[in-house]
Amino acid sequence: MLNFCTLFDSKYFSRGIVLLKTLEESCRTKYHIYVFAFDQDTFIGLKRLNLPNVTPISLGDFENTELLNVKKERTKQEYCWTCTPSTIFYCIQKFKLDQCTYIDADLMFMQDPKILLDEMPANKSILLTEHRYTPKYDQTDQNGIYCVQFISFKNDTNGIRALDWWREKCIDWCYAIPDKGRFGDQKYLDNWLSMFEGVHVLQHLGGGIAPWNVQQYAFFSENDQVYGMEFNTKREFKTVFYHFHDFKLLEDGWWGHSGNYDIFDSVYFFFYRPYLFKLLEFEKLYENIRTDKVNLPENLETKFSKEILSLFGRLNRREDISYGLSILNRNRTEDVKTELVSYFIKHSLRLTHADNIYNIERRDNIFDPQKYNASIFFPAERNTTYWNRRCEVQPFDFDTSFFKIRFNLKDLGVNLSQISWAPVKWGYVSIRIESIEFRASEDKENLKFKIAVKGISHNGIRRAGGWVDFLRLNPVFMNIPVPETAEILYILGQWKWHSPDELGERVFQEIKKNPIYWLNYFFTDPKAFLQKGLLRVRNLLN
Repeated sequence: MLNFCTLFDSKYFSRGIVLLKTLEESCRTKYHIYVFAFDQDTFIGLKRLNLPNVTPISLGDFENTELLNVKKERTKQEYCWTCTPSTIFYCIQKFKLDQCTYIDADLMFMQDPKILLDEMPANKSILLTEHRYTPKYDQTDQNGIYCVQFISFKNDTNGIRALDWWREKCIDWCYAIPDKGRFGDQKYLDNWLSMFEGVHVLQHLGGGIAPWNVQQYAFFSENDQVYGMEFNTKREFKTVFYHFHDFKLLEDGWWGHSGNYDIFDSVYFFFYRPYLFKLLEFEKLYENIRTDKVNLPENLETKFSKEILSLFGRLNRREDISYGLSILNRNRTEDVKTELVSYFIKHSLRLTHADNIYNIERRDNIFDPQKYNASIFFPAERNTTYWNRRCEVQPFDFDTSFFKIRFNLKDLGVNLSQISWAPVKWGYVSIRIESIEFRASEDKENLKFKIAVKGISHNGIRRAGGWVDFLRLNPVFMNIPVPETAEILYILGQWKWHSPDELGERVFQEIKKNPIYWLNYFFTDPKAFLQKGLLRVRNLLN
């Protein structure tokens, strides 16, 4: 039998429910989890739900004199860190467990975690999980080699010796500041391989996928199971859980990632999107708890400026959004709120992209074309583009409307049969291609291969004169075939950057072309329809 423990308060209650329910869905092995409720609302809520395989534990039952003496000296976060080893110790002692594994409350399981625990040899007593930082995000010096997200101890001499040492150290000092090689509860683990016997470091890459290391992997789905592949080694693995560190559910309804990590489309698709859907799916389980929830704000203007609102086609009120979405969904819905949130999640309007949330307080920069205008190339196959393997090149020249993009195909590091091109990272741009040309090398002018522009498929909107408009956040030319001996790619043409207001107006124009929009508008809210109709007539007369 597998035994787990975790801790969370009412703010994290919704995430804790996703942890508990995905563990229930994924675990094919008999298991039990002990949840340390860090406030009364959480304890009462869990007792009321009476979830299978879950035992709630109140602070009154858990806290001892040692913990209470340091509680007032530490922040809520620091006190949670302080308590982590004590929760494991409590479970092993109180419930006479052979082994107990602590798991963070912001995990989502996708596979039975038994595969991770089975990796421990019989002569090992402690399981540690590395951060496995992507080099540019390496925080080992401050946060440590190992992450407490998934840590296991056997109830034997070696396991209890290390656990009790860690417990005492965290009671003595556990703060969110670097100090003499210490930081929180994690830095204490750095030297355990030499300090204690029986320590095993998890090798399975599917345990410990997180924002700080996800850039090292490609992800794909097979038979309803998500798999990863490590770029450097081409090693494939099943994803067991994802750690939603720094994921925010803001009070006014926006969600996203507050850390400055690159969260690519495939990661969003395979992890963040399902996580948001799980939060919605289990909403009834935490509806009476004051906790973080996935929602839409009553009015989009509460957070974003007019320029940003134009991304939504000027549909800046919730009821206006519902009219627009009804066209795209081709049906009416009774539960508008759930349907709207589901739509935003499903269609990846990128409210969860790091740039969106990370820059909320610097929203004037979100649409700075100088920041988002770099061209990006991706390796591709006939029906697949490898979004994670992006390579950026020089941006367009803002002083001229003509461009010449040069790209060395070797920069992608693979033999290519096709390539995808994103003219810009963000926004609304119009492109007219003069020519697409491949060369064997710079010094072999006579070895050129020209590709017929008309034969290139794309997801833009065609206009007269060979122009193509690219709206929204994924303006990509698809499937440009690459000749076998090609090394250099040149794309020549003309371009025009459009302002956010122009983008909003264009999106709204596309919506208004569909008469279903106006019919749905009339039947859903005839009063608002007539009011806006009269306002338009009045504006025309003036």
